[in-house]
Amino acid sequence: MKRRNIIYVLLASVALLFAACNKQVAPSGSLQIYQTGDYDLGIDKPLADGERIYSNVVMVFVAKDADGDVYSLWKGDKASDYKNARISETKEGDENFVGANPTGVAMTKSKGQFMVKTFYDEPGEYTATLVGRNIYEKGAEYKETIYTKNVVVVDTACFLDLLNSTHRFRFSAPADANTKVEQLPGYKIQPYFKASVMASASNASMQISAGKASIWYNGVELPYNTSRGYYTWSNVDLTSAKELVIKARSEGFERTYTVLPVKLWE
Repeated sequence: MKRRNIIYVLLASVALLFAACNKQVAPSGSLQIYQTGDYDLGIDKPLADGERIYSNVVMVFVAKDADGDVYSLWKGDKASDYKNARISETKEGDENFVGANPTGVAMTKSKGQFMVKTFYDEPGEYTATLVGRNIYEKGAEYKETIYTKNVVVVDTACFLDLLNSTHRFRFSAPADANTKVEQLPGYKIQPYFKASVMASASNASMQISAGKASIWYNGVELPYNTSRGYYTWSNVDLTSAKELVIKARSEGFERTYTVLPVKLWE
């Protein structure tokens, strides 16, 4: 009887050990976002919840205290939205159609942490999703944990693109070979015409660029050439000062430039 009890105990111990060895657990971790400079310098200063991120600025997304096998980031924008991750593509027009085929970005391990450097192109509010997995049975099975973080992306850039040699006040009337422009302090633009075309100053036309910001004159947005990437300011009288308003893609950010009367180009 005593021997039989010992066998039962041994069998129970083996069963418990087998169960422990085969226990599948979900990974842990949390999603944190860092300024690239802080992360590269080892400064542990993640962004606070709701703190703004600027569009087209590379940030570092980190799976903090992560113990899983693999992690991926879904930024929440059109091309990487986790809520669309498991929706099969259907016909065009169906509300579940995923034309952009959203995909996550695989994180790599650096400094003992899973991380990826990436950016948002468009301003807006997004739900960034961190997906962690522990892999079992050579990938046939896995345990998954999901973490989310609200991200606010803004674009406050509102400058005339005066470094753009192609559309830097490129005059179509009069001929651009007889004109030039100069940027002065205080967001002032000084156009110059040669004497031979000074008569055209009262009816000038030009191409202007402001990056991804919009350009407005007298409360109206100037016509935008989507294929060429510039605005057209036509039939404007440059014998007196004019004001152009540059509006950022995020509401509430704008800058006014004064275009001074044309001067003679000696």
